[in-house]
Amino acid sequence: LLVEHKMDVVRELADRYARGDNIGDAVIKAEVATAIDALIAPMRERRAVFTDAHVLDILREQVAATSAMFFWVNSKRQQLVLESAALDDRAYQYLTRDKRFPIELDAVSRIVSRRTPELISSLTAQAERDLIPYYREELGIRSFAGMPVLFGDGLVGVLTVDSEIDDNFSQETLRILTSHSKLLSGLIRSYIEKYDLL
Repeated sequence: LLVEHKMDVVRELADRYARGDNIGDAVIKAEVATAIDALIAPMRERRAVFTDAHVLDILREQVAATSAMFFWVNSKRQQLVLESAALDDRAYQYLTRDKRFPIELDAVSRIVSRRTPELISSLTAQAERDLIPYYREELGIRSFAGMPVLFGDGLVGVLTVDSEIDDNFSQETLRILTSHSKLLSGLIRSYIEKYDLL
């Protein structure tokens, strides 16, 4: 409702300006800035859930991972979008700048394609290059686990962890990832219900 009101204000100012009313650039800039803030406030709030990375920091510590990451799934564009990551300092240096990845044959994409968890206990250097899309170059990742994040009947995201230690993850890791996946689904549900998006 607030967003609709702000859009009405923007339309009214645009109409007045088009008619030649002398409303001044300062008034226009202030009103447009207020309207834009109102429009993107829900997005900022959504991002705060993940960029604080509390869930990912806890997960990373809980399973002794090098990194824990959350990806949104954009089915329309067949892309994964890295939303947030909790990494050690060394891994952060290797993280790719590009946050969008095509859904292909890598480990994260396989979770999307199969809609099932993925557990890889031992990665070779070549397998790391082929299966781990989010590092610029080989980091020495030897274990990987990932879990789909579901909302209703749809797959909306993927939660992953990786490690530089062989056999670092197990079925217990998948159980922990399931719990965190459900937590993220609940946070998404709360956001959607709060802003009446469905």
